[in-house]
Amino acid sequence: MIAVIVLVDAFVRDFPSAKNTLLSLLYPLLLAGPWGAGARVKYYGSLNPTRQPANFEAYGAALQRNLREPGRLAALRGQIFASKAESVARLARVAVPAVRGLRSVVHCFTTLELSGGLGLPLDADESFRVVCQMQVAGLRALAEGRHIP
Repeated sequence: MIAVIVLVDAFVRDFPSAKNTLLSLLYPLLLAGPWGAGARVKYYGSLNPTRQPANFEAYGAALQRNLREPGRLAALRGQIFASKAESVARLARVAVPAVRGLRSVVHCFTTLELSGGLGLPLDADESFRVVCQMQVAGLRALAEGRHIP
């Protein structure tokens, strides 16, 4: 559920190499051709340089297979290099309040559950799932312009 607000830099802001001519020439080449999928997996591995997740080998192999499917690598390049001007304009208004809101919900719910403050004999996991769905629905409405804070 929460994945809809994860802000992955390459997909939220313009690619930084636009200011660096050498990188702007090299990076598209790195993600092209038969080596592109492997380069992406190598980059993914660099995100956790000190400790790889337990499933890193299997995930990396699955990611590489996925990116070798027709059109996948081109779609990734399209996402990375497309203009992010609209999302950047909304980040200050949406990202921080959204994260604060989710943190507040998680903290409050956890505190109530641990202290026995939920009170009613209802499934706590189901209640938490519904609360998270409500948060995500509100974020989606905001992203679609149905509500302006």
